[in-house]
Amino acid sequence: MPSTVREQAILLLLKPPALRYLQQLKTLIDRDPAYLESHHDDVGNIIIGFLSGSGFHWHRDIFDREWPEIVRLALTRLGKNGRPKKNWMMK
Repeated sequence: MPSTVREQAILLLLKPPALRYLQQLKTLIDRDPAYLESHHDDVGNIIIGFLSGSGFHWHRDIFDREWPEIVRLALTRLGKNGRPKKNWMMK
């Protein structure tokens, strides 16, 4: 069970349909390391949409501040095969 709101958000992004988007995002970043920087606003809006559509009702300033770190942590929990690593919450 996630102990923080950030962990809850990460867990949400590691489930479909957000997982499919994260897998695509990881592929794009692997091909072009500057992808996230050049598409920052678009990626942010998509991630915020996933979070707010799943019950996260934060002020836009909080979303803007939190989403980059949430995405970074979620991406680190994807294995090389693009699937969430087992027992990632135990670490």
